[in-house]
Amino acid sequence: MANCCWRICTALLTAVLTWAMVPTTSPAAQTQVTVPQVPLEAFSEEDGPVLIDPGHGGIDGGTSVGGILEKDLVLDIGLRLRDVLLKEGCPVVMTRERDEDVSHRYPSPLRSRHARDLRNRVRIARESGAHLFVSIHVNHSSASDPRGAVILHEANDPAGAWLAELAKKQLFGITGRAIVFPNRSLHVLRRAPCPAILVEVGYLSNPTDRQALLDPAYRQRLAEALARAIRAYRITSPVPPERQKKTPIPAFQGMALCGGPKWT
Repeated sequence: MANCCWRICTALLTAVLTWAMVPTTSPAAQTQVTVPQVPLEAFSEEDGPVLIDPGHGGIDGGTSVGGILEKDLVLDIGLRLRDVLLKEGCPVVMTRERDEDVSHRYPSPLRSRHARDLRNRVRIARESGAHLFVSIHVNHSSASDPRGAVILHEANDPAGAWLAELAKKQLFGITGRAIVFPNRSLHVLRRAPCPAILVEVGYLSNPTDRQALLDPAYRQRLAEALARAIRAYRITSPVPPERQKKTPIPAFQGMALCGGPKWT
């Protein structure tokens, strides 16, 4: 009986997830967030910078297919997103700007390189006084069918959920599929001191996504879509400030703040 119930629950969950990943309209017909032109003054250091976190790096290549590494794709997208935001006057902090992980960034008694890396990404967000946390990744599946963007947010973070929905609406028109999932286990989402999302911009295991991700123009479009979502969040968030995770901006050393002075 227990095995039968488990098979039924598994089948139902699979059906729900499959239905959620199939768009009901074409990308062209999908309604996107309309964001008015925002004066540069709307992006100020008073709110804190946006932290862009290209996943993996260095010894950690992330997922890979045929020599194509996740760490390289997400770094390129992250740098493009940085440049778009800087042109709009939005201050930015990067967890990494080259091929390295961040496990060595701060002294730590932790023996696990992976654990140090994750904790340091959150610490960079905390010490920079980040206003938003956007972690960029590429997905992988044992099957080749799944494709499109997946946006994760911490389950109990309403501000992160709103940012995730904005990212979904912007990415749908580019990737053709975009879904949002709440999450309770990812360290960078649970520990981020501000609204945070983890964006899987596509599946490296899917031939269509993989071919698109190899195109620099496509990666630029992804970066611009994420920038539109960030801009929309800053001017449309319905979440009261008291419900947004915040931390005071402390002394900040060891990393320059792009688009603003270095804090000392």
